[in-house]
This record gives sequence, C-alpha cells and structure tokens, in this order.
Amino acid sequence: LASYNFFAQDGSHALYVTCADEADNRGNSPIVYFSVDSVPPSIFVQFPKNTTYNFNILSLNFTVDEASIDKIWYNIDDSKNFTINKNITFNVPEGSHVLHVFANDTAGNVNNTFVTFSIDTIPSSISIISPQNTTYNNAAILINIPSDGSSIRYSWNGTNITYTTPVYVTFNEGPNTLHAYANDTAGNMNFTSVNFSVDTTSIQISFVNPTPNNNMTLLENNSIMVNVTTNETPDSILLEWNGANETLDGNALNLNWFKLKDNLTNGTYTFKV
Repeated sequence: LASYNFFAQDGSHALYVTCADEADNRGNSPIVYFSVDSVPPSIFVQFPKNTTYNFNILSLNFTVDEASIDKIWYNIDDSKNFTINKNITFNVPEGSHVLHVFANDTAGNVNNTFVTFSIDTIPSSISIISPQNTTYNNAAILINIPSDGSSIRYSWNGTNITYTTPVYVTFNEGPNTLHAYANDTAGNMNFTSVNFSVDTTSIQISFVNPTPNNNMTLLENNSIMVNVTTNETPDSILLEWNGANETLDGNALNLNWFKLKDNLTNGTYTFKV
C-alpha cells in the first residue's frame, strides 16, 4: 500500500494508476473521476448601498456567481442568520447597520460580503419664532426660523427662499401666510406655517353730530354727546376729557362710538378722541 500526493487544477479530472512488476507485467486500476473546486462563490449586493435611507423597509437584491451553490444566508449587525434563495425585503430600526451576505458551494468553499448603511426616518425640527400669529403695524418683519435641518427655506409669496440666519422681510399689507420647510441629509422634510396680518394704515376718526363744534359755547345745556365714526374697528377707542381717559361706548357694526357727558358746570372743557 502506497500513497502519493499530487496537485490538480480546478476542473474535472480522471485518474487511474498503472503498476508494473520486475518482469514489466502491467496492471491498471479502475478510473476514478473527480473534480477540484477551490474557488468560493462570488457575491454581489446591488441593494442596499452604502448610504442613508429615510425608510426602514429595505430590499436585499443580490446575485451569486456559482454553478454549484449549496446555501446562501445573511445577517444584520452580526445577529441571527437567515437562509435565503432569492431577493427579499427586511425591516431595520433607526441607526447604522452592517448587512452580511454569505454563500457556500457544494465543495465547501465559503465567501461573504457586507455593506454598511444607515436609517434616518426622523425629520428635522423646525419652528417659527417670528413672525407670530398677530397683526403688525410695520411691514418690515423679522423672520426667525430655528431648525436643525441641513437645508431650510421659506415662502410667503409663492417663491421659495433659502434661509440661513434671521432676516427682515417687507410683507404685503393685509393677511399673510409664511411657510417654512426643513430637509435633512436623508431627505426627510418637515414644515410649519404661521398666519399674520400687516396693517400700517392709521384709523380715520371723524367727529359727527351732535358733537359740539370747536370753541362752541353752550348757553343752556349742561350736557353734551361726543360722537365719532371710524373707518375700521379699533382695538381700543378712548375719550380724553380734560386730561383723563375713558372708553367710548358703541359697536363695531356701524363703526359709531359715543359718550354722554352730563352735569357739566360752567367752565372750559377740552376733549379729544
């Protein structure tokens, strides 16, 4: 009994042994057919890629270049192994991950590849500090939009404008709506808006009957009615009577406001609204 080591290249082979004695009598062994496969399977992962995704249900798309494949399996973050034989989908939580794909052939050769990726489904924070939901008496208003997004923009007249630092903007008279948007590097978007008004026009006030005329002397009456009209509803309307303020009566329906002053004694009175 003898043994002999020899080198065989990858591929199919046929082997037989011939023996001869001193008289040159020869004998051949039966032919043995065998194959050599020392090349592990080639694995190619097309998806996911080495990037950040803003969704957490991903596809695993791969190809394995091997004629005699035995098994394919994968794991995420070196956790549980899952056997597969085709493209699949899988769910991963927020954060960074490493996907490993393995394959072995019937000869026992094993290969693997991996891809690193991240999941970010949380949008950036964004808020509008200024303007606020109110009425301004100045058209130039500060826009202040704090956000941790990588890209911030705002719009109030149909045009998107990139925002970097607080800035004053002149808005139109009347009602306005400011929209603000923030994107992060994963493509998540968040937005908010605020409604406000600009009113830079002063209220018009007019004295009407029976308000006494300026410098009028009342001979018989010891009371007067102060009566005014306005062109819009005031937030407050005050009568200053001899230096003291008091609120006029009236309603916003007809924009008429009045105050009766009676029990007046002889003297000089000054009033304004």
